[in-house]
Amino acid sequence: MERTLVLIKPDAVGAHHIGDITKAYEEAGLAIRAMKMMQMTDRIARIHYA
Repeated sequence: MERTLVLIKPDAVGAHHIGDITKAYEEAGLAIRAMKMMQMTDRIARIHYA
């Protein structure tokens, strides 16, 4: 099974598009296994954007 990390940019969160984004993934046949809201820190950004 493949897994993908999806990061939603702050402007999309601020514009209340999270539901639209998750709906698009589900309509494409993908399953959302977990979701977490958090503030991106420099440390986390370096890990995921290395």
